[in-house]
Amino acid sequence: MKTIPSRLRHGLPGVLLAIFIVMSLIPHLVKIPFIFSGFIILVAGWFMLHSIKGVLLPNKVIRLILLITALLLIILFFGFSFSQRMSITLLAVMMCLKLMEIKSVDDRRNIAVIIFVSLFLIGSHFLFSQSIYIMLYNIVLLIAFMTILMLYIRKPLAAPAFKNMLREPLTILVQALPLAVVFFLFFPRISEPLWSLPDDDAGSQTGLSDTVYPGRITRLSDNNEVAFRVFFHGRVPASNNLYWRGPVLSYTDGYIWSRYSDEDIKLNTKNIVYNSGKVEYTLTLEPHQQRWLFALDIPATVPADSFFSHDYQLLMEKNLLQVKRYTLTSYTNYTFSGLSTIERQRNLAIPEDANPRTRQMGISWRNKLDNPQAIVNKALDYFNQQAFYYTRKPPVMLDESIDQFLFEFREGFCEHYATAFVYLMRAAGIPARLVTGYQGIEKNEVGNYYMVRQSDAHAWAEVWLESKGWTRVDPTAAISPERIRADILNRQARQLAFKNLNLPKLAGYNQHFLKDSLTYMSDNIDNMIYFWNQWVVGFDSLKQKSIMQLLGLSSELKYLVSMMIGLGLFIIILLSVYWFMLARRIKDPVKREYQRLLARLEKSGLNLQANSGPLEIQALAIQRFPSQKENIVDAISCYINLQYARNSEGLSPKIFLRKVRQLKFNRLNL
Repeated sequence: MKTIPSRLRHGLPGVLLAIFIVMSLIPHLVKIPFIFSGFIILVAGWFMLHSIKGVLLPNKVIRLILLITALLLIILFFGFSFSQRMSITLLAVMMCLKLMEIKSVDDRRNIAVIIFVSLFLIGSHFLFSQSIYIMLYNIVLLIAFMTILMLYIRKPLAAPAFKNMLREPLTILVQALPLAVVFFLFFPRISEPLWSLPDDDAGSQTGLSDTVYPGRITRLSDNNEVAFRVFFHGRVPASNNLYWRGPVLSYTDGYIWSRYSDEDIKLNTKNIVYNSGKVEYTLTLEPHQQRWLFALDIPATVPADSFFSHDYQLLMEKNLLQVKRYTLTSYTNYTFSGLSTIERQRNLAIPEDANPRTRQMGISWRNKLDNPQAIVNKALDYFNQQAFYYTRKPPVMLDESIDQFLFEFREGFCEHYATAFVYLMRAAGIPARLVTGYQGIEKNEVGNYYMVRQSDAHAWAEVWLESKGWTRVDPTAAISPERIRADILNRQARQLAFKNLNLPKLAGYNQHFLKDSLTYMSDNIDNMIYFWNQWVVGFDSLKQKSIMQLLGLSSELKYLVSMMIGLGLFIIILLSVYWFMLARRIKDPVKREYQRLLARLEKSGLNLQANSGPLEIQALAIQRFPSQKENIVDAISCYINLQYARNSEGLSPKIFLRKVRQLKFNRLNL
């Protein structure tokens, strides 16, 4: 196998460049098709072998074949639709192909292009997540690529000490930080982005879904991620009122529960009477790629860009793709009125040929009990008195799932009890529907706010009672405590029963200390995330207006734009003055012109070291530009005489300046 000479190999900087390129793409590798992820890793590995072993990069023909193949695969996977995933895949593949075009260690133009494209890809991480973890990861990558850029700019190509590698990038980052803070605080906030790409990840989601079947919510019981955070402005509701309303499902085929397509119409809230239990709170919701918002049952206010649907669900105009913070007022004691004919029909409908035993039991209750409240109590007593068990690990139920649950297995999670209850109510002639959301809260002692986790996902029922309207019923609560399986309990880190871990009994060991330490650490980490979401991701026009008023400034758009333009011009002038003063630090015109000569030689591709003397530089310059040997010797000799000779009569700085300016070098383009 042919290889390149060792003096032309990239060495450690090339290996680091390949590694950092892969790192910049890691958040995207799970989103783009697997074949492109494999291609990226393959190309990065090839370049690493090229840097260390000198393995030749592909020639133009092979690169052309790779390009055509990549374009055909992109069309095959994405078609001609222009979307976020397609754009990022195309950019990543093109960047890797560009990596194959680097001619040598002196090809700083292609290297710079690759680094700048990598920086753009780093910024694209925020298209999918604005978490503090992504921010910290991007800062590390930014420093890494700045370091690589410094390594390639300097000659000769070698890896200096670790502290020297990081000194300049960190210095630049610290210098840029005040400017970044100023622009963050005062750059005009607008409701819509300046540009956007169609999102083809709309189908992916986190947390609850708009369809429920046996086992669907059970899968979330082990998910300890935070769904949203809540700060109460005043009293905190009792635990039996902490139901966070989400998707409401009225249609069923006997197995799957879902929404009717026309239930997204806006609702006239005059059908709701708010009685008591007023609660004011601010909710910070993590992105879940769906339209619904969560609110304490039942909200009296509607956030901006959202509305009440026909089934009293809060819906946004668009899918939630980033953290959303909104303030609501809810009432825990409320009354609904007015059930339309079509709503009654929909919430009584059950399929004719599904779950016949459940249907028959509901009909028998209707025949024996003419009072709807009595039928509801009958169902709750049935769950309480019969041998039903509440467990996160129910058996699989596929064929007549509700019949299997009620009459055979009698083991299930919240969705099993809620769907069976709603089905029984409909069979008994009582309008009923399934409501999904979350139940409960968990306090963060450090930040004095509350968290709701994915593991708190819950399903309950609503039945229509003529005297009360829609009434919440949670059949899961009817299960006797002694019939709650142990796998339901202690599923969160802060609730671990450490006595069950069989830890060794050491002298002076305090098991409560370990639990309290983990809880304290978890609260601090989450409090940091909460602060990030509140003041960075959630920094909107209202917060900006408050800061501007605090500083006695106007928050009008035209004022902010004018201020940003003025600030930009001021910075440009300030930097120009700084560079001018820096250039004049060398008062001796001969030394100043000599430094400019060295800078020109470096830009032309000459490898100069800091300790190189005039004669050594003269030899290197003649070797690279033999046609200008005479002029180079004249200029360097003039400099040596002016600086070091005891008698330099007949020479002056103007002569040296003229000789230097006669030199013409071919500049290496970056």
